[in-house]
Amino acid sequence: MLQLIEYQLWQYKLFKPQYSLESALFFQLLITQGIIIEAVVFALIADPLVVPDAHDRSKGTTSGEHQNLLNMIRRRTFAAHVQQLRAMHIVSEPLATELDAFRNEIRNLVHLQNWDGRLYRQIPQAEYTRHLNAFDLLLRKLNGEISPGHSLEALLAYYQLDGRILRGSVKFFNRNSRRGQLEAKGLHDYIPFFAEDMPPGWLPRKGENVSFTLAVASPGIRAVGIAPV
Repeated sequence: MLQLIEYQLWQYKLFKPQYSLESALFFQLLITQGIIIEAVVFALIADPLVVPDAHDRSKGTTSGEHQNLLNMIRRRTFAAHVQQLRAMHIVSEPLATELDAFRNEIRNLVHLQNWDGRLYRQIPQAEYTRHLNAFDLLLRKLNGEISPGHSLEALLAYYQLDGRILRGSVKFFNRNSRRGQLEAKGLHDYIPFFAEDMPPGWLPRKGENVSFTLAVASPGIRAVGIAPV
C-alpha cells in the first residue's frame, strides 16, 4: 500500500521515488514555506501601493500610475527584497538576517525548477519537526515586529522615483535601434534609455556625462529627461 501511495505521488511529481514518504511531505513543506516567506517579504515592501478590498482579502487594486512599479517590485529577487527591508528599516536587522538565512536554508535543501524539484538528500523525520517549529517562530516574530507601514513617498524615494536629478555616464548608444544604457552609482547600476527621452539632434557618446531622472515603465526602470552635462 505504501509503495502504491509513493508511486502515485511520484506520478504527480510531488517527490522523487528514491526518498521516503516522510521526505516527500517535508519537500512539500519546504516549498510552501518558501512561497509564504517570499509573499510576506513582497507584501511588506509593496503595501503602500495596494488598496485592499473590504470584502475579499485576496483582491486588491493599485492605481494605473503605480501598476508598473508594483510589477517591477514583484520581479525583484528575494535577496533584493530583504536588502530593501534593511535599508528602509521595515524590519529590524536581526529579523532581516533571519529571513534571509531561513530562505537560504530552504534553497540549500531543495532544488526547484518550473515547480518541479528534488531534495538534495534524505531528510530525517526529526528535521521535519525542527524546521516546522523554526518556521512557526519566524512568523510569530514577524507578526510581533510589523508596525504600521512605510509611506508611498518613502517607497518612491528608495527607488529614486521621486523626481530627483541624477548623474551618470553613457555606457553605450545604438544609433540603429535608438536605444542605449546609462551607468550610474546607486540602486540601479545600468539604466536603459531611448532616443525620445533625450534632446533632439544629440547623439550621446560612450563615457559622456549626463543628468537624468528615473521613471518606471512596464519593462522596468528607465532614464528620462536626459541631458549632457
